[in-house]
Amino acid sequence: MAVMTNLQSTPLPPPEDGVLQILETHDDPVVLIADDYRIVAANRAYLANYGAETSGIVGLRCHQVSHHSDVPCHERGEDCPLARALSSGQAVDTLHVHLDADHRPERVRVRGTPIQLGGRWLLAERIERIERLERESTSGGRTLDRMIGQSPAFLQTVQRLIHASSLPGSVLLTGESGVGKELAARFVHERSPQAGGPFVVVDCASIPEALFESELFGHERGAFTGSSQSRAGLFETANGGTLFLDEIGELPLAMQAKLLRAIDTGEVRRLGAHQPSQVRVRIVAATNRDLRALVDGGEFRLDLFYRLATHEVRIPTLRERREDIALIARALLARLDGHRGTVIEDAAIELLREMPLPGNIRELRNLLQRALAHGPSISADSIGRTLPEGRGPFSNTDGLSVPPRVEPGPPLDPRPVTGRLESTRRHLLEEALQRHGGNRARVAAELGVSERTVYRWLRAS
Repeated sequence: MAVMTNLQSTPLPPPEDGVLQILETHDDPVVLIADDYRIVAANRAYLANYGAETSGIVGLRCHQVSHHSDVPCHERGEDCPLARALSSGQAVDTLHVHLDADHRPERVRVRGTPIQLGGRWLLAERIERIERLERESTSGGRTLDRMIGQSPAFLQTVQRLIHASSLPGSVLLTGESGVGKELAARFVHERSPQAGGPFVVVDCASIPEALFESELFGHERGAFTGSSQSRAGLFETANGGTLFLDEIGELPLAMQAKLLRAIDTGEVRRLGAHQPSQVRVRIVAATNRDLRALVDGGEFRLDLFYRLATHEVRIPTLRERREDIALIARALLARLDGHRGTVIEDAAIELLREMPLPGNIRELRNLLQRALAHGPSISADSIGRTLPEGRGPFSNTDGLSVPPRVEPGPPLDPRPVTGRLESTRRHLLEEALQRHGGNRARVAAELGVSERTVYRWLRAS
């Protein structure tokens, strides 16, 4: 039966006698939600997990608390338990990613049951199996090398990575350069059965063909000129853990056959050895190239592709998750700044959200390093100063270990930069409006700006 109402903000039904006591019998967070997303009641575990006060949580929308968003999760591309349960009249059991009081993402299992209270349909949600997705580092403090974000594109990717990490088989990570594929590989490793083992990175593009077997499979003493001692290969080093094959699309065909055999059999033979060794390694591979096109062109083995792509996960670009740019930029700045307290201004964040950033997170890091050379805070002007004259924005995406030296001089004329950015902004705005049928709220959510900003952009264009 369909029980969904018209979602009007009618007075909330008061909890009946005993309802709060029933909620408190659960150790897991439990919340009672009306059909217009407003919270009717919550137990102490829910309040503690989301950093809410009893006096202030009633009347808030559930997505404001669990997603820190003014937009319901189903309008941002997620599966909304409330909408599904109240439209079907059936209980729901779904996986979600919520944000705790400190904006940290958590994987949760939401079990929702529609009930009637005071003549109105509500959803009783029990939230269990909470897992913080930003784990603590082994040194005791939270690691800076972590995946960060709360956009729908990011959270959906996190769920796919979690699903892949819990299942056997290789994982293939695809996506543009600089999107964070190595971080995603570490994320998979840390949540897999191999988490207690080593995580070994192989840069496939940098291994000369003559050294391939020695690097991956090892060698015995005297196997070739100059081999004065035995050495374990990277497969053996990763035994019991994860072997991350980065830039797998750059591997020559001759090496692909040798790699395929090792993955298929789980056996590696050191150069000069008489007997193979058995290894147990989880393979995670990554590429910014289209492996299917390489297969069609005869540059990549089809059997190796299928062996690697048991689970394939695409990592989204920053253009697809602009609302995460503020979080990522501030996290990068905290690492680059060296505890000097440099801040990034809101105008600079808005400017970053409008930029194409084809180099993604790597380019954003490069940009912030350069902007640090222009003063105690990062402003829109200091970002504009980093743009090379006559070139596209941030065409240099190489990582820098030290901000470049910048000689004092007069302020740069921002007009050429502004013109390029306005052109890019108009293009992005037109595409987003077309995708969302002119809905300004959804356009604002996708672009990571306010509706007022979208309205101002429309008037300006």
